[in-house]
Amino acid sequence: MSRLRNTLLCVLATCKIGGSARNSLQVAGGLPLLIDKLGSLLQTHGAGDAKMLDNVRALAETTPGVGDSMNEALRTVIDEIEKNVMEKIKGGHKETQHALDLAQASLKTPSREAESQKKAADDNDRAWFECVAEEKTLLQKAEDAYEAQEEARSNQDAPCQNQVDSAPFSTSESISGFECDFSQEDSCGAALGAFTSTIETMVSDLEDEVGEKEALYATAKQECDAAKQDVAEKQSAHDEAIHAYKLQAQACAKKHELRQLSMCLYGSTKQRKCAHSSAYNHLLDEIGSSGSSYSESDRLKEWNTATLTVCMLEKVKEGSPLDESALAACDEAKTYDRYVGVLSKSERFPDCSPDAISFFNGQAWETPTTDLPSSTDYDRVSFLPKFAVAEEEAPFDFCSTHTKVIACEWVGHATHRECVLNKEGTCYGKVKYGHGATWTPWKEVSGKFICSNKLFGDPLRGQAKECICDESGQTATSLSKQPPGNGRGDQWNLADVWDNGVPTGNMNATVAEGVRVTCNSDSTPSYTGTLTMKADSYLRLAWTSRDKEIARAVSSAQRIVMEGGSSIVSNLRAQIDFPPITLAGDAAVAMPSTGSHGSKYSFKAIDGSHKFSMTGCHRCLYDFNEPSSMSEMFVTVIGTNTIHARVPGAFGQGDVSLNLGPTHGQVLNLFLDAPDTIAESATLSLTSISSRFGQGVVQITVADGVTQTVSGLVLDGERVQPGSYTAASQSSIKFLGGGKLVVKA
Repeated sequence: MSRLRNTLLCVLATCKIGGSARNSLQVAGGLPLLIDKLGSLLQTHGAGDAKMLDNVRALAETTPGVGDSMNEALRTVIDEIEKNVMEKIKGGHKETQHALDLAQASLKTPSREAESQKKAADDNDRAWFECVAEEKTLLQKAEDAYEAQEEARSNQDAPCQNQVDSAPFSTSESISGFECDFSQEDSCGAALGAFTSTIETMVSDLEDEVGEKEALYATAKQECDAAKQDVAEKQSAHDEAIHAYKLQAQACAKKHELRQLSMCLYGSTKQRKCAHSSAYNHLLDEIGSSGSSYSESDRLKEWNTATLTVCMLEKVKEGSPLDESALAACDEAKTYDRYVGVLSKSERFPDCSPDAISFFNGQAWETPTTDLPSSTDYDRVSFLPKFAVAEEEAPFDFCSTHTKVIACEWVGHATHRECVLNKEGTCYGKVKYGHGATWTPWKEVSGKFICSNKLFGDPLRGQAKECICDESGQTATSLSKQPPGNGRGDQWNLADVWDNGVPTGNMNATVAEGVRVTCNSDSTPSYTGTLTMKADSYLRLAWTSRDKEIARAVSSAQRIVMEGGSSIVSNLRAQIDFPPITLAGDAAVAMPSTGSHGSKYSFKAIDGSHKFSMTGCHRCLYDFNEPSSMSEMFVTVIGTNTIHARVPGAFGQGDVSLNLGPTHGQVLNLFLDAPDTIAESATLSLTSISSRFGQGVVQITVADGVTQTVSGLVLDGERVQPGSYTAASQSSIKFLGGGKLVVKA
């Protein structure tokens, strides 16, 4: 009504009225009476505005000639109402429909996803539940096998003791002395005959007894051997049962992780769906109430008033009386649905509430946590986790608020239409790649990445996949300024040099660009977040201390991100197990000091299309235990280094350089323990001469059955002839082991 009132006031108050006899409108009492009558009728029907009509009446009484040009004035008013009121009402309707369309569209994706993910969660819950049921059965079988084993061992005691007891043999028979008297004729001959007969009888009896005892021993031995064989078989059956149980338990542990992950993803999507449904319901409330920009009742009232006013003014122009009959005729002509439209909307969605959610069968297993579990410790319990509606909370109490779907492999693919996110994701944590019940292991990611088979491999061919990010270790602390001491002593464990305290617990740690810091305290705490080395930063492990706890600054981290020019240097004589390293630029790890000599180091994946440099220490052992994607590997040997490439891809995807030079190298022992540890397209470059020690020794041991192919082999700057190199080859490089190195032509 406000639009109509303002339009009427504006037009009637400012229009310039000229004379025109043929267009004049004859109304008894003039324009004021017309306005009074129209206002009275409109107010009777709830569409009048007294203040507006008073203003119009005042205008009519003080404007000369107004009665002579009333037709023109009314035409102007009608045009203005249609243009500035009715069209705006139509526009408001379109805006409301657009808001409805957006709100309904925003519900489609989370609704589809929630439905799909609930099914996946139910399926994964069922798979885990049935897996644990089988796990319990296998443990019961292992327990039965153990009882059978112990019974067999018990049954072994008697026969084997019988064998032991029947093994020795002795006799108490003795031969009395022999006497005769040669003075008596035939005395000795008769005595000798009798003596011989006695001995023969004794021997015969002894032989019979020995045979009998020997048979008894053989029987005892046979029974003992059979009992031992039974024990061996029962023990083997028990070992196999235990092995089957452990394999099942490991499989169930993986299924439990997938079960929990799918439940949490469903919960997060349900929270999103609840937020959108709540917004949609709120929009419906605004449409159904008055006073809102989306109010349907307000638009209907304005439209009816506007059309009624226009109709009445047209009738005045036609000369019809301004009465109830005219108003009734105009009232029947209201055409909101035809000219404005009917909103297309769905019914209200049920309000979300923190209800208990049932998955497969509403049950879970309580499993034993002791080192010696018992099948009787497995219990079925009710499992109805309570759902948290608010998106800022974890959807279930066993979920992290930091786990969510962040990218899609293929947007709009027919096998996964509900995934509409971009292919590029951003995560500072770990990422899984897959769909439904099939996922890759967690992969450490820092920053932007592409959700694709190229990065993760293809766990499920023919199915469009998605990427899930877990940033649960995101409590952060940064060492942003150069601490005192210029890298000497211990700065890592000074709380005031970090903006959020010394890294500990579930924290991420960042060493800022250009900062040099040393860790030199046995009180160095562990932390499980990410260590980020910004560009040109430098972390030294140990200044003078040899406490192995110093290594926690590196080894306890979940992963390390190294930007260009960053370095980690160890002076610590202790084993260091490096977590996965992500290269965000060319970076280095070094053990150049005598303090680190004789130590062992292990590396997991080293990923990123950048150069990884390492300086080895004398008598040190290096294990590269996981496939890596670094674009180049460059190793400088100090003294004697032993380097093992344990798995395919251990040395990355690019060229590999292993150097005794320029100064301190003596011996390089390289072990290729698996095929394709070096990329087939890579060049392996070796330097065997150092300035301090002169000609050194380079030995390559290729494990039995292993074939390593490289694009090229360079020794001291000279390309080695293509061909196959084995332990039998004559070469400046000493080859050992039963495998071969193939240099492509």
